[in-house]
Amino acid sequence: MEPLSLFLSNLSTNLSPTAKNLLTVLSKDNIRDIAFKCKACIRERKFSLSSYLLGSLSKLCSSTRSSEFTLNDFHMNYNRNQDQALKMSHKCIHKQLDSDEALAVVKTIVEQSISLFSHKLAKKIKKYLSEDLNTILDAIGVKDIILIDGTEIDLQYSCAANFGCQGKGRDRLDGESARPGAKLHVAYSLVQQTFIYIDISEAVGSERDRVLKEYLKGCLLIADRGYIDEELEQSLSEEGIQFLIRGKVNTNGTIIEAFAEDGSRLNEYIGKKLKNLPKKLNCDVTIRTAKGNTLRIIHRYNPAAKVEDKISILRTNVRRDKLASKQLYLLYRVRWNIELFNKANKSGNNLKSINSSKKNVILIFILLSLLASIIKTFCGTKAVIKHEITNLSLLKLHKYNDLFDDFVNALAYKSRSTIYRIFKELLANIAEFCTRTTPSQRDRILLKDLPLLFWQIANQPGTSCKIA
Repeated sequence: MEPLSLFLSNLSTNLSPTAKNLLTVLSKDNIRDIAFKCKACIRERKFSLSSYLLGSLSKLCSSTRSSEFTLNDFHMNYNRNQDQALKMSHKCIHKQLDSDEALAVVKTIVEQSISLFSHKLAKKIKKYLSEDLNTILDAIGVKDIILIDGTEIDLQYSCAANFGCQGKGRDRLDGESARPGAKLHVAYSLVQQTFIYIDISEAVGSERDRVLKEYLKGCLLIADRGYIDEELEQSLSEEGIQFLIRGKVNTNGTIIEAFAEDGSRLNEYIGKKLKNLPKKLNCDVTIRTAKGNTLRIIHRYNPAAKVEDKISILRTNVRRDKLASKQLYLLYRVRWNIELFNKANKSGNNLKSINSSKKNVILIFILLSLLASIIKTFCGTKAVIKHEITNLSLLKLHKYNDLFDDFVNALAYKSRSTIYRIFKELLANIAEFCTRTTPSQRDRILLKDLPLLFWQIANQPGTSCKIA
């Protein structure tokens, strides 16, 4: 399958002059205009694409059981809200969705929705960032921290040929063999608390090829070991992009500089190979690779971790005078946030494959699931600004579907005054029900509480400071 860039974010120019906020972007009039522009609709037809998309979006934002996540249920949901004369057969509805033009409509809606963050909320939300996160951003000299990861979606066996998958994904945890799948390459913004771009490829597609550097300038990129590539690291450095990538234990190279935790030099290790360092040594070294490039390596030992995770290797180009080794070691733990984001999208926004063999139909529902995520994040951000919330829980925001069901349903079938009333009530409910609780002792110990983790990093300004 050819990698497919479904949509972009802060460079998107698709924001319509009339689409000034989320309610106008998701209005029937705007969707109808997009449909005519994309030629998904050439003249007025019996089938209303705007009503179908908004009705489906309402269902995706609700607590939908797996047995209800079928085309039959979505088609019935559409007909249920139509007059008798406008009801259509499931075959006709499926045919209307199975087109490049219909997919282009949904892509444009998603682009316009996510563009609201960069056009409308970017400056406002920065005011509500935690003081510790701002301290970290200023110390590194970046405007954002971008977390990148891939998440897989199993496909129906009947549609594998339509995606051109050349291989299968990973075996399932329940023991079943792997199925053909699509992989979403997600770039998640820690400042905006949503994705800035998503690429789709086959499940066995290379993760390294889907790092879009044009969207990462002026940012710090954090990724796992699946993104290790020396050429990629060099190109990121040339573009002025800082990175923090988890390395492999067998990473090799010749040490040309070595420092202890307190900043003192460890000259006895200069000239030695990285893999020959003592396992229990915590140090910060610069190596020269086999290709002649220099690279900063953080080598740490954690006796409390699992056997395979006791030794941590981090590859980075962040200068030592910006962040010390222990700060970078803690900062990498932030990557857990994108794992939670992907999990919340799958469980709270129904991010999975619909039971169709048609590529366009499957991609439309994947995009609608991501649009549901954007809607929730946007509403959460508006609630933070309006009610001055400092402890919003994004996990609760994405999984508390009862809050959003009425709102998205109103977009499809209610008057504008009713929509604005429900939207106002929604923001108040988010402020009441989606705030973060006091972290458990376990989360504190495992550094899974984000505000506490930021505090730990920000309060270690020098190489001589100990982990709190």
